[in-house]
Amino acid sequence: MLDAARVALIAEIVSPSNASDDRLLKLHFYAAAGIQWYLLVEQEPLRLRLLRLAGEHYVEHTAVGGGEVLDVREPFPFRIDTASLPR
Repeated sequence: MLDAARVALIAEIVSPSNASDDRLLKLHFYAAAGIQWYLLVEQEPLRLRLLRLAGEHYVEHTAVGGGEVLDVREPFPFRIDTASLPR
């Protein structure tokens, strides 16, 4: 078990069978835990959405679609080329 205050970023791959939990319910739980950054990976169509906590809710910080590169500096520098992701 890890203290949520120590989590810089959490990532979730949206499951077709669990999409509403991944997009709504888990967002609520992560926000309530105070996790500042949330990366949501949508599979069909491919989309990466980086969300940041603003008060009690997440807001979209940046997003990219298939064939694009997610290149961010916060919460730490990282880069994901969506063309390199397995399908």
